[in-house]
Parts: sequence; structure tokens; C-alpha cells
Amino acid sequence: MNKQPRMIDKDRLLEWLEEKAQETGSWVEQVLLRNLVSEEIKKGTFDPIPLPTIKPWDKVKYTRDSSYGVGEVRGIDAFVKFESLELVTRVSIGDLELIPNE
Repeated sequence: MNKQPRMIDKDRLLEWLEEKAQETGSWVEQVLLRNLVSEEIKKGTFDPIPLPTIKPWDKVKYTRDSSYGVGEVRGIDAFVKFESLELVTRVSIGDLELIPNE
């Protein structure tokens, strides 16, 4: 059986662990907390929220520089034509925010 590695949302895990640590005191409770964290990971509590898929012709915003304005994806490798630019430019998919259809 081929198992895919699961990603964990680090911020979500740290927030949860901080809340739980405030509730515990002794070293025994800390060991139990580690076991609890392990079980929660296995249950998927900390799996990241899936990001929307960006496709060609989707309207997007560039999150690193708001002056780019709204753009339209022109290729699968994040070539985007922004309203404020005279050319199509390549940006990282991770720096784009999908604008939902109205």
C-alpha cells in the first residue's frame, strides 16, 4: 500500500499545542500531551486547508504588490496579464489570490 505523506499546518498546530500546554502542568501530563498530539495528527486535525486551484483565464490579485491590480492568468505556469502592466509577466502561483466569479 502506497501512503502519501501528510502535510501539517504549522501555525494551526502551534496554536493548538499552546492552548493545551496552558491546561497541563506535570511532566506526566506533558508525556500524555505528546501522545495526544500524535493521535490528533493521525486523525487529520492539523491537515492544511486546501487552496483553490488557479486555472488559465481566472482573475487573480498579486499578493506581493497591490499596485499590479487585477490580472488574468494566461498560462499554467502563472503567466499573468495585469491591468496596470503593459505586458504579460510570470509570477509565483503562491503569490496569487484567486478572485471568485461574481
